[in-house]
Amino acid sequence: MTARHHVTVHLDGPAAQAIDALRAVWDPVMRGIAPAHVTVVYPEETVDTPLLLERLRRVAAVTAPIPLAIGRITAADEGRGGVFALVDDPTGRLAALRTELLRPPQRHGRYPFHATIAHPRTAESPARCWDALRGHDLAVPVTAHEALWTVTDTSTRTVLARYPFRG
Repeated sequence: MTARHHVTVHLDGPAAQAIDALRAVWDPVMRGIAPAHVTVVYPEETVDTPLLLERLRRVAAVTAPIPLAIGRITAADEGRGGVFALVDDPTGRLAALRTELLRPPQRHGRYPFHATIAHPRTAESPARCWDALRGHDLAVPVTAHEALWTVTDTSTRTVLARYPFRG
């Protein structure tokens, strides 16, 4: 895996504990690489990195902390494409942040907000994970207080910059 840059929001408290407990069982490799998080912008969506980061700096400064809820567990391709907990954005602030960051020339991939439980590249058996977790709903609230600019490779995730929500 080559280095991949993302904009994410970190999960903490009970939300991180719930995701990490599942990742300890179903994807300990990814759990060791990257803490529980929600990706806001993926590498495939970024065309102009300096513009993305300038927008992030500007928008984070006027965005209030974002209440979220880690919810229903879902999967892609019966688990073979990964197992995820969907993330509810009741105020729409995370969606608004994403929309602002991905204005042209960036590309908007329309990924649903989620926290990964079993990643298809690192989990031993994401399909078995899906069989075990199908129908579960974590229903755990969390508040995002900052966005992170990160780089991830095969063994580590590094936070390159933090953008506190100050609105």
